[in-house]
Amino acid sequence: GPTDQGVCQAAQTLGLPVLSEDGGLLRAARRQNLGHYNAMMLILALCIQGNLPVDAYPALRARLLTFARYRPEIVAVGDAVFAAIAGGGAIGR
Repeated sequence: GPTDQGVCQAAQTLGLPVLSEDGGLLRAARRQNLGHYNAMMLILALCIQGNLPVDAYPALRARLLTFARYRPEIVAVGDAVFAAIAGGGAIGR
């Protein structure tokens, strides 16, 4: 809708990614080839960058899932990224 377009336009103008828990907004950002992240991916990025201890992720994930409404495939991607991080995989290395 118009709000999604306004957010995407602002992100593009400012050269910033879209940060949201709104699936429709994230899909609009993807269609416009804009960087876009939900809270789960932001937490994982902080772990990858060393700004958040990796061992903090499981508790944060559990808290997040008490209110966030992620599709199962989104949670599965987050879990796969976490497994790669926790197992010393190539992500962020």
